[in-house]
Amino acid sequence: MNMKADVTRRTLLDVQGLHTVFEKDGNEVHAVNQVSFDVKEGEILAIVGESGSGKIITAMSLLRLIPSPPGRIVGGRVLFNDQDLLDLDDEQIRRLRGRDIAMIFQEPMTSLNPSLRIGRQLAEPLRVHGSVPKEKVRERCLELLRQVRLGDPEKRLDAYPHELSGGMRQRVMIAIGLACLPKLLRPLSHLRAADSVFLINSVVGVLPVRKLAQWVWPVTEPVRQFQEDFEVLFS
Repeated sequence: MNMKADVTRRTLLDVQGLHTVFEKDGNEVHAVNQVSFDVKEGEILAIVGESGSGKIITAMSLLRLIPSPPGRIVGGRVLFNDQDLLDLDDEQIRRLRGRDIAMIFQEPMTSLNPSLRIGRQLAEPLRVHGSVPKEKVRERCLELLRQVRLGDPEKRLDAYPHELSGGMRQRVMIAIGLACLPKLLRPLSHLRAADSVFLINSVVGVLPVRKLAQWVWPVTEPVRQFQEDFEVLFS
């Protein structure tokens, strides 16, 4: 459902007939069936729907993060900058994740490695993608923690995840998502209301106008203030 069409902005993501299934007890469960939408540069899109309608599976399918088996993408196209992500090999899709398209996962305690310090985990996408020179990595990490308003960033870099509160860990995940200044950012569901407001303001305030944020949440009051388009999924 396109509420505010803008023909002047280039389409960054064009999803056409996406179809993802899971095998269960010898049968196919159609988790995402013929889903289509597009997102333009600088646009905020909210994907909404009841529990079980396929919001998260849609997001995971776009970056081919569906565990196989039991899941597999059986149809559709996912055009990002006019390139079909479903045609990329494993190495090509790995290079794109985090650099051009980033996700902010909903469970920091399971997404962060409990045995590694925050600084090492925050630096990983910067090192993998060569986003900044090696000697500038720590400086960039500190800058990211300041952007997400974590007090005493020097101390936080040397901390382990269990030494931070839940809200602090969520902001570390936001910082990791913003690290490489992705063109497309997809936060997943179940962020706390306060973190939802903070994340929207962080993205709108930090990323250049040409960047894009795609929200994959229920549409709450904070999201309504910023969204331009929304898509409704039905189970």
